[in-house]
Amino acid sequence: RFAALSRMEQDSDNVDTIEVRFFTSLEEKYRVTPAPFRVPVQLGRFGLSGVINHLLSLDPPKPFDFLIDNEFIRTSLDQYLNDKALSRETTLTIEYVEAFAPPKHDKQYKHDDWVSCVDPVTDGVCVTGSYDKIVRVWGADGAVKATCVGHSKPVKAVAVLSAETGESVGIVSASQDQTLRVWQVNPATGAAHTTHIAKGHTGSVDAVSVRASASGSAPRFCSGSWDHSIKIWEATAEAVEVSSSKKKRKVDTPEPKVLAPISTLSGHTQCVSSVVWSGASELVSGSWDHSLRFWDVETGNTTTVMNGAKVIYSVAYSPISRTVATGHADRTIRIWDPRSHGGSLVAQSLTSHANWVTGVAWHPTIDHLLVSCSHDKSVKLWDVRAKVPLHTVTEHTDKVLCAAWDRGDRVYSGGADAKLNIWSTTASQRGSR
Repeated sequence: RFAALSRMEQDSDNVDTIEVRFFTSLEEKYRVTPAPFRVPVQLGRFGLSGVINHLLSLDPPKPFDFLIDNEFIRTSLDQYLNDKALSRETTLTIEYVEAFAPPKHDKQYKHDDWVSCVDPVTDGVCVTGSYDKIVRVWGADGAVKATCVGHSKPVKAVAVLSAETGESVGIVSASQDQTLRVWQVNPATGAAHTTHIAKGHTGSVDAVSVRASASGSAPRFCSGSWDHSIKIWEATAEAVEVSSSKKKRKVDTPEPKVLAPISTLSGHTQCVSSVVWSGASELVSGSWDHSLRFWDVETGNTTTVMNGAKVIYSVAYSPISRTVATGHADRTIRIWDPRSHGGSLVAQSLTSHANWVTGVAWHPTIDHLLVSCSHDKSVKLWDVRAKVPLHTVTEHTDKVLCAAWDRGDRVYSGGADAKLNIWSTTASQRGSR
């Protein structure tokens, strides 16, 4: 390896060079010497990947990506030095990680109308809502395990309330019919029943989020509506026990209980397009009034207001980094840091989409990975340490309306082409870095 370094430095005698030092958190077999050496300044990430492969004598070669000060290199080293006003006498300390492999398209589930929302359950099982007014539970085999019929207008949002593997799934759905419905579903038998109907909104309900709760406590969820309000709800124990028998048999099911909201949060002046819990008694909301609001649910008060310049379509909160991602009508994704003191609260703006950004979602365990979708028919995977997307997938043939991650590193997206697409990724294989 040291001989290879010597040859590399000799080869670069007639070109401009910079001293670099590489390090990585990858396993031992992928680690190169920590000693500094010189490389041509015109190298970018692909050239640097060639250097690492050369030093490690990898066959076949393995693609790597590179960061300086926790920021991905997306230019030549020369351009990086110019952008940062650094001298060529500087020694650059460069971290390398495994490159993020392109997502693999695994499955496509066809619906009868637009797929407006999706929420993964576990192990490839997911719940979708559609403009055909139906909520569907899909198995990992691609078959519809249950259909929930009851809404009188398009379903705009779904969220999983509870999931007992292989037995029972609790779901809450929101609709343009101004109601939310709580469902108890048995995927093994296909049995589905509305246990509660939440009434109180006076406009289309476009957003719903479920609060993580302790075992045995009543599920609590919040909703956002075109009536400009956010409402808090609590569902008591299910009103019907769904049979675990696979034999079709008629059961007497009680009428759904009607839920009234526990409280109403007022402050937005236009449609509340997205809501998400950020803590046991805190939530974040985005609105067409261009504002992002943080709420104390117990007091009903807004604790922080962050005003933007464009309509907010989607909000995602990362409990790991405690940052918020928003998708906007100006084709931009914005990363907000509510802990920022002084300066702009928008820590970062990501631009690559060519139309409205309709959905954003953080990876559940890796704080810098984000997925977004847009009316430009694309789904993009981002590492927010870079200003450009890692990958863009274009399997959809019409507007993409929703996107989500599951804990198995799969990405889900649904759109106006009446399809749900599922991709597998190598996110966790790259580690938490």
